[in-house]
Amino acid sequence: ARSATLAVFNGAGTQIAANAAWGGDVGLSTIFAGVGAFALQAGSADAAVLLKLEPGNYTARVTAVGEVLVEVYFVD
Repeated sequence: ARSATLAVFNGAGTQIAANAAWGGDVGLSTIFAGVGAFALQAGSADAAVLLKLEPGNYTARVTAVGEVLVEVYFVD
């Protein structure tokens, strides 16, 4: 399967995070469940990042083949 690539940029256009094929990280799985997000299967081609962001403007860029869904959650 081809993996999606997720890149996050700050308001100045600087890339601050990126991920491809998230890999089944148990910590992320726990956070997904805690915020009510749907679970990603371990070994899937999905991309996911967890970031602490200051107030401001950000851009998420996804590179993938096929359909793309981007979700953003507030985690306290």
